[in-house]
Amino acid sequence: MSSSSSKAPKRSKNFTGHEKSELTQIIQRYAHIIENKKTDAVSVKQKLNCWEEIKTEFNAVTTEGPRDVQSLKTFYQNTKRSLKKERAEKNKETYISILENKLDNRGEGTPQDTGEPEMEITEALQVLETIEKKKTKKTGGGSYSPILPTGADAILGELLADQLQPLENSFDDGAQYFGLYTGTNGHASF
Repeated sequence: MSSSSSKAPKRSKNFTGHEKSELTQIIQRYAHIIENKKTDAVSVKQKLNCWEEIKTEFNAVTTEGPRDVQSLKTFYQNTKRSLKKERAEKNKETYISILENKLDNRGEGTPQDTGEPEMEITEALQVLETIEKKKTKKTGGGSYSPILPTGADAILGELLADQLQPLENSFDDGAQYFGLYTGTNGHASF
C-alpha cells in the first residue's frame, strides 16, 4: 500500500464570515427541502437537486473560489451540530444555576418542609460536585469565537428551532425548569 493510492479528501480553505452569511441566507430559502426528514426516492432526489442549486447560487456570489456540494453540506452539518451543542450547554448551565440557587436557599431560613426527602438533596450535591470536578479539569484555549456571525447564527437558530428545543419528557430532571412538562390538564405540574 502506497500513500499515493489512498484517497484522503483534500482540505479546502476555511469559510470566511461573508461566505458563512451568504450560505446561511441561501440555505434559508431551501430549508424546507433539505430539512425534510423523508428518505424516499423522490425526497432524496429533491435534496440532491436542491444542494446542486445551493452550490450554483453560492458559487455565483462568492469571491473566494468555488465550493463543491460536499463542502457546503459538511459546513451546514457542522454548524447545526455546534448550534445544538451550544443550546444544550446553555440549558445545562441554566439547570445547574437553578439547582445551585435552590440548594443555597434551603439553608437561609426557608422552610425545610418542601416535601423533598434529604436523599434528593444529597444526590443533588453529589451531582454538583461531579460537575465542579469536570469544570476544573477543562483546559483553556483562548477566548470563545462563535462559528458564525451573529446574524447568520440567529437565522440558522430560527430555522432549526424545533430541533434545538428539547422534547417533552415528564421523567427528565430538568423538565420542570425549562417548562417542558405539562400535566394531563394542560397546566404545568411539578
